[in-house]
This record gives sequence, C-alpha cells and structure tokens, in this order.
Amino acid sequence: MTAIFVLAGLVSCETYKVQDPEMSAVSEFDGKWICFGVDPSTGDTAVYFIEITNDTFDSSDKIWLTVVNNDPVFPAMVAGPSAAYYYLDAIRFKANCNNSNLSFQCDTAQTTAPYLVNNEYLGQTYYSLGYAMFGKNAVMGQATIENGLITRNAVPTGGNKMASAIEFTLKRSDALVGTDAVVNFKGMKMTGWYEDEAEYVDFMYEYY
Repeated sequence: MTAIFVLAGLVSCETYKVQDPEMSAVSEFDGKWICFGVDPSTGDTAVYFIEITNDTFDSSDKIWLTVVNNDPVFPAMVAGPSAAYYYLDAIRFKANCNNSNLSFQCDTAQTTAPYLVNNEYLGQTYYSLGYAMFGKNAVMGQATIENGLITRNAVPTGGNKMASAIEFTLKRSDALVGTDAVVNFKGMKMTGWYEDEAEYVDFMYEYY
C-alpha cells in the first residue's frame, strides 16, 4: 500500500511542458490599437479603435483592419432606420503589410460595414452606422492607406514597459463621409490599463 501511495504521489507531481502559443504571420501588426484621428482640414479629433488581424490564409503580407470612430452617431443626424439608438461609424478592409520594416498600405481597397463594434472603455457594443444604413457587411466604398507604420517599443507604459506605436493616413470615400475624407492616425497598442491610455479615455469621457 505504501508503494502505491508513493507511486501515486510521483504521478500527481509530474510536470508537463506547456507549448508556447503560436503567433500569426503578422504578429507585430495584429491586435487592438487606440488612436487619435485628426481631420487635417478642420482639426476635428476623435478617438478610434483599430483592430488588426491576419487573413484566412495567415498570409505574411496581408492584414485586415477594422477602423472604429468611437464618437457615437445619433440616427436623427442621418437618414437612419431608427432614432432610438446610437451607432458607431466603422469600416473593415484589407491592406498590404511588410514584416521587414513594419509598414502597411493599401490603394483603393473595398470597405465593408461590420455588424457589431465595441467601445471597450465606455463598455458599450454598438451596431455600426453602415450596418444600420445599408445592412450587414454592406459594401461601403473605398479606402487608401498611406504612410502606415508600426514602431516597436515606442510608447512608455506602467511598470517600466513599452508598447508599440502606430500611425497612418486614411483616405476614405463612401456614402457616409462623402468623397476623399482624410484622417491622420497616431496611437498605441492597447494594454487595457487606464493609466497607460488615460489621454484617450479622458477625451472620450469629456467629449462623448
């Protein structure tokens, strides 16, 4: 009996090697980013969430971007189906990326309307404005990205850590924003901690 208990103890204490999680082919790009987006012609500013993912084939030179303006739109401002809800203007499209220098760009990519999008800091999930106006995954128009760049370890955060920075210029044409709307983006990889992203979160609470 003693031998059995000793053997059981040895088995129960056995350790197993945990595999490191697999990374996507565009791991430096993918994830959630928080940015200020500025219209250079007017100076109008909003906080945007940018979500970047790999494509279905995990290509090393392609990414999907979802760009979400977190300033809620009330349907009474547009020809919407209902005046009872707020919506967020959001588009989704594919871009090219370069892992060697962490740049990304696209030329006249087709944009679609996501169904649901999140404002993570305000704790709200919204229908996208494009979905409300035109239906799920509706083709919205076109987008161009210029000067897209990820910079590793460029933004100081808590605990003596550093987060990556992101910047790019988006030119967009569709029924919601008109022709050739331009927004300049600068921001950082989201950490989830208020202390790291306070300037963005405080802006939302003050203006939204």
